[in-house]
Amino acid sequence: MNRHIIYLILRLLVAILIINLFPNNLLANNKKKGYIYHIGGHQVYIQPIVKYYTGSGQREWKSIDTDGNPISKNLYVMTFNNDRLYLLDNELIMNGYSYGYIDKDDKIKIIDRVVHINNKETEGRLLSKEFRVSLSFDKYFSSAKLGTHTVFVAPGLNITTTDIENIMGINVYNYIVGETHVSISNDTLTVNDKGYGLIKESSIIVVEEGEVFINDEAKIKEIDTGIITDL
Repeated sequence: MNRHIIYLILRLLVAILIINLFPNNLLANNKKKGYIYHIGGHQVYIQPIVKYYTGSGQREWKSIDTDGNPISKNLYVMTFNNDRLYLLDNELIMNGYSYGYIDKDDKIKIIDRVVHINNKETEGRLLSKEFRVSLSFDKYFSSAKLGTHTVFVAPGLNITTTDIENIMGINVYNYIVGETHVSISNDTLTVNDKGYGLIKESSIIVVEEGEVFINDEAKIKEIDTGIITDL
C-alpha cells in the first residue's frame, strides 16, 4: 500500500472520529441563520435571514375608540419578505394578529414566521378587519400601473420593482413586491407563476396576502384608490 493511500485513510479515520465526538459543532453551519433587526427601540430576531426588509421611524396612528372618542398612538412598521410587523404603543402586531404588549427587555424572535416572546411560542389574536385597515394606512398596499391596468399588492413594501420587457413585439409588464410577482402580457394575468387568464382593459387587480381579486367591487371599495402611483 503506497504512502498516498495510507494518508487518505488516516484523514478519513480522523474525520469520522471528529464527527462522532463533535456532531453538534459540525452540523451548526447547516442550521438556518437569523439576524437581529430593530423596531421602536426593541430588537427582533428573525430566522431565517430575510430577503427583503424595510423599516419606518415613529409615526402617529389615529383612530377612534369604541365610544367614538379620538385616540392617538405611536406606530412603527417593519416589513420583511411578505410579512408586516407593527409596534403600536408597545403592542406587538404581525400580519393582523396581536401578540400583546411587550416590555423593553422582552426577547422577541420570529422563527419561520412563528412569534416567540422570551423563548416561548406565542399565539396571536386576530384583530378586526376595521382595525387592520386603520392600522395599515396607505402603506398596507403597494400599487403600480401596468399598461392600462392598476395593481395593488398587500402587504406592501417601500421598495418595489417594475419593468417592461418586449418579447417578439409584445410588452410584458412585471411588478415585484417582496415575493409577490405580478406579470401582465397581452392582457393575460399571471401572479406568482399561476395564470388567471384574460382580463378586461383597465382592470384593477388586488393581491392581498396571496389571494387574487380581479375587478372585485367589494375589494376595491376597501382601498383608497387615491394611493395609486405610476412607477
